[in-house]
Amino acid sequence: MLTPTPYGRILRAWRRQAGLSQQALADRLGVRQSTISGWETAAGPGLAILRRWAEITGLPLAEIVALGETQQDAP
Repeated sequence: MLTPTPYGRILRAWRRQAGLSQQALADRLGVRQSTISGWETAAGPGLAILRRWAEITGLPLAEIVALGETQQDAP
């Protein structure tokens, strides 16, 4: 099992806070559930998907991007 990246943990927390399963979010984003799982454990999504994620979860895109960058820069 892969260890989630800090960014992946944030994405998972936001998805859960929005009350969405991986499958439900995948359906809304037009991707596979395994893609969501991959983003939460290894490689994060691109900007286009982050924009949709922000729309679906109601989180500001700038906050999502900033937190992701902050987590990636952390030691």
